[in-house]
Amino acid sequence: MKRLIVAFALILFLFAFSVAQAESVGMQSAAKPICPEATWNLGAQIVQAAKKEGAANLSDPSKSLVVKVGREFTIVLESNRTTGYQWQTAEPVDESIVKLIRAEYQAPETKLVGAGGKEIWVFRALSQGTTTIRMKYVRPWEKDASPAKKASFVIVVEK
Repeated sequence: MKRLIVAFALILFLFAFSVAQAESVGMQSAAKPICPEATWNLGAQIVQAAKKEGAANLSDPSKSLVVKVGREFTIVLESNRTTGYQWQTAEPVDESIVKLIRAEYQAPETKLVGAGGKEIWVFRALSQGTTTIRMKYVRPWEKDASPAKKASFVIVVEK
């Protein structure tokens, strides 16, 4: 019984310590972005930059996207990393038509624990043609599980 009480007290202490640490850093995630110079708000910066440059932004799989050769476009998907799920390409993209430039997770602006954010996938149109980008929302370690969600985006690249 003493071991159980000691274990519970240790868990409670560690939880309280982690909450205090989170508050001291403004409730920011301890995880580091892929690039050291990047921030968790990079996704918002990508979308804002894309809008300024006239790049296309797609979040509705029922609509196709027409983009010019050489232009970048983004696919924005609702995501909640706290659940273990993340978006992945369901199959390789046709790199003769489009190329994946980067994928970033944008944490929510709220400080609520467990709130979902967005995944922002940036592609560049390389050559004229039509392709479909197929995405799946999965937990990477669950190899045999069906995706929780799927999305397909038709991309038409024109000269």
